[in-house]
Amino acid sequence: MAPLGFWHLRNWTCPSEQKLFLRVIFVIPIIATLNVFIVWFYDTSWYLRPFPDFVEAFGVVSLFVLFVTYVTPNGSVREQFYDSIEQQDRKGNPIPEKEGQGSLKWFHKIWILVFQILIGRVATTIASEILTATDCPTSDKLHHRRTIVNVIANIETVIALLAILRYYGRLKSHLQPRGSVWKLLTYKGVIFFSLFPDVIIQALVSYKVLKPSTYISYYDWQLGIPALIACVLMFLFSPIFWMTFPATRYREAADRGQRRESFVTGLIQVIDISDLFVGIWLMVQMWRPGNYGKRYTNGVHKELDSLPYNASAGAPTSPLPAYHQQNN
Repeated sequence: MAPLGFWHLRNWTCPSEQKLFLRVIFVIPIIATLNVFIVWFYDTSWYLRPFPDFVEAFGVVSLFVLFVTYVTPNGSVREQFYDSIEQQDRKGNPIPEKEGQGSLKWFHKIWILVFQILIGRVATTIASEILTATDCPTSDKLHHRRTIVNVIANIETVIALLAILRYYGRLKSHLQPRGSVWKLLTYKGVIFFSLFPDVIIQALVSYKVLKPSTYISYYDWQLGIPALIACVLMFLFSPIFWMTFPATRYREAADRGQRRESFVTGLIQVIDISDLFVGIWLMVQMWRPGNYGKRYTNGVHKELDSLPYNASAGAPTSPLPAYHQQNN
């Protein structure tokens, strides 16, 4: 994944998209590295185990923000765009417009359902660390409590992914030309195939189907084997990311003479995740009574421009995206 990241940073022509690309791409090597440490340091591995899931949550949110960027690159007109889309019911049938809201309330709902994973994952990670520090790692009592925490974390992930799927389904005509479905399937594949073996192994250990033996210890079943499987899966998925998150588009833009920022500037923008904290703050504002489904006329929603898809970061500066202008 390092060469792919290098080519993006070397041709940093559209920071608004590329920083999100790299945040999704870097999930693979980070998760693989964390699982290597889990195998390497068995004594502290229980404390490390929640962090691959924690990193995974940032990838989920970054993928969603990337899709939002594709649909409305200019944050200053984002509310206007969603406010102009007709409302639909759960089956996709149009419903009468109420108070000029359009689909803005729907967009707020999707935003909340996706960004909840960051707050939820912080809570489950802290809970896992507390449980590990206060009980014997091999006790059945702790194992059951960990299972409950893991189930909650998995529910958070499922909710976020279903929200992204719904967003894609509603705005498919805008997202499909950018290969968004393949990006979504690739990342969902990473989550599913890293989660499924672990769930199966944990269930088999809980029901005593897999037991410690002369050659395989309890730590091997609980930590070593799931971590090894995760490393192998991350390696197998790496080539797919070359096809779904390519740097070709940006390299061609650089060859045409489009302005590109330095390698170091790009790396700093990827590491600086303050924009995601702004997204969490916006989620809270959207959830507040009186704000849900309404425009932030006092400038609250303008904070979206500090997210990685504003016009100054390489997005179009037209009042509305071209496709929206054509359809209205």
